[in-house]
Amino acid sequence: MPETILTVTQLKKYFPIKSFFGRVKNSIKAVDGVSLSIERGRTYGLVGETGCGKSTAGRLILKLLPATGGRIFFEGNDITDLSEAEMRPYRRKMQIVFQDPYTSLNPCKRIGSILQEALEIGGVENRAEREERAVDILNKVGLPPQHFYRFPHEFSGGQRQRIGLARALVQNPSLVVCDEPVSALDVSIQSQILNLLMDMQREFDAAYLFIAHDMSVIRHISSRVGVMYLGVLLEEGDTDELFGNPAHPYTKALLSAVPSVKRREMAGRAISGEIPSPMNAPAGCVFCGRCPHRSEKCEKTRPRMRKISPGHSAACVLCG
Repeated sequence: MPETILTVTQLKKYFPIKSFFGRVKNSIKAVDGVSLSIERGRTYGLVGETGCGKSTAGRLILKLLPATGGRIFFEGNDITDLSEAEMRPYRRKMQIVFQDPYTSLNPCKRIGSILQEALEIGGVENRAEREERAVDILNKVGLPPQHFYRFPHEFSGGQRQRIGLARALVQNPSLVVCDEPVSALDVSIQSQILNLLMDMQREFDAAYLFIAHDMSVIRHISSRVGVMYLGVLLEEGDTDELFGNPAHPYTKALLSAVPSVKRREMAGRAISGEIPSPMNAPAGCVFCGRCPHRSEKCEKTRPRMRKISPGHSAACVLCG
């Protein structure tokens, strides 16, 4: 049975909204009770509309942001309340690939320096070893050794994202958060980066939290998928099961928006209305204001995740 690398329970992040006098008058519930787990060598795809809290959840897991509530367990250890100094041994094992390849690399440093800096911070003191490992990881992501001495502005977007992946993997991490790593790239380049991510995962046996809003990308790379809406996880399941038998109305609506020759089979599942403000989220189901099947119970009670089939759950009173 694969080892569980990450377990998150009831993770929350509320951003306070303060008045002119500094009093907290409200809060934005960016992440509101998300629970998930990821096994070694597997990819968990987190999908949803822009602004649903996917990237915030990823940053909370890496402790780049402090959580308002919930627990984070990494390789069996509770890291939720660790200080920055106490987190230092874990940083090498938890890495991130950022969305924008044009702003995630220091323009003043050569590629070799960027990669060696990551190794130096990770505790590799020998300079010759750092240089050898940096050249080796460049080769593995498809870049020749001479690129070691170049600056970021000399590369295309796809090449920069390869460098970003190299920086994340050079320390052989257990977990990599991929925060929409292909959304800023041309479609022709996206498949190359996705295939590279999968190749590197097989070699390094790392777990990926892959964040995206593109259902096709999520289906291609993920072994398990979670669907987020307004900071809440609405459905979760193995990829084939979730895409083949979507249970939640929101998941069905997302899939109906994916161009397909079978599009007519999904007709009538499109949703209307606007996403509510995260400052005034519905008291019940966060999706009830746009759901075509909503009932009075949906408006008053927030449904919990319920098991639909082995490995497949949804937070909906109609599911199960």
